[in-house]
Amino acid sequence: MKTFNQAKRQQGNYLLGIGIGIMIMLILAAWGIPKVKGYLVEGAIPSVAEEIQRFVSRVKVSSQGAGTTPYTGLTQAYFARAVKGSSLEVGAVSGQGTGSSVVRHGLGGGDTGLVTLSTTGATFALQFDDVSDSACPGLAAALQRNFDAITINATAVKATDANNVVTQAYIAGSAAASCVDGDNNQFVFTVNRN
Repeated sequence: MKTFNQAKRQQGNYLLGIGIGIMIMLILAAWGIPKVKGYLVEGAIPSVAEEIQRFVSRVKVSSQGAGTTPYTGLTQAYFARAVKGSSLEVGAVSGQGTGSSVVRHGLGGGDTGLVTLSTTGATFALQFDDVSDSACPGLAAALQRNFDAITINATAVKATDANNVVTQAYIAGSAAASCVDGDNNQFVFTVNRN
């Protein structure tokens, strides 16, 4: 009888130990999963920046000597074709058929983390929506040499005038102050006519 009671007592301690172990693992997972996501986003910045730099260099070189509106005709579809097969994800918007290409940056925001190209003819801009705070301001730091103007959440962190004179230099601390928590950051990178 004494052996039976000891076995029951040990079984209860065993279940208690497993319960405590599971609770510790859940607490660590709740704390660790966002950290891991942040590290993955930070790790993706260099490859995304490299693809954007490559695209910008190609566009600048091909538009040399094209007059006052060298970026006329530059479209989202052209951008999507140019970066297809890279670290940027290119696909169609669901429900809009196959003709509407989108580019996802993979720096947070899931399906809403998009890169959109716009142009005035004399300038073109790449807008990154729903960027994680883990990529802010690292993305701007990686791309600041390639762009004439940068805004983070509608705050200018770099500006250049019409004569290509930098009127507001990029400062990492100012850029970081423009960032917000979560996948809620918006970047606009602008290239002026050469």
